[in-house]
Amino acid sequence: MASDPEQAESLAARSPQRSWGPMLTVKWQSELERLLRDNTGENGRLSKTIVKYPNFSVVLMVMKSKATFPEHRSAGRISVQVLKGHIQMHVLGNLVDLPAGHLVALDREVLHDVEALDDSAFMLTIVLE
Repeated sequence: MASDPEQAESLAARSPQRSWGPMLTVKWQSELERLLRDNTGENGRLSKTIVKYPNFSVVLMVMKSKATFPEHRSAGRISVQVLKGHIQMHVLGNLVDLPAGHLVALDREVLHDVEALDDSAFMLTIVLE
């Protein structure tokens, strides 16, 4: 058992949470704050799936400034909503500029990459059919 509040919070943050069900509410801001605080991920990236159904997922992602996510594609439709910072994506030969407050949606199998221009956070939604 944790002996101080900070240690207890750290243990709670690592405990598995239900990420599916007939209804789910998520305090995503709290989850994001934990990710930002613990951002020691490989390649300057860290993520946490906060909702997971067989055909629908919501993932919080944080990236350190200048971190990249190499070119890839998703089997499902996606949206990327920037919560903090500033990212850019290369999509279909275009440079898509996404500061905080912007959202982009991509159809299935669209090749894209991601680069963080600042320390950034975004919510990735994936819908499979």
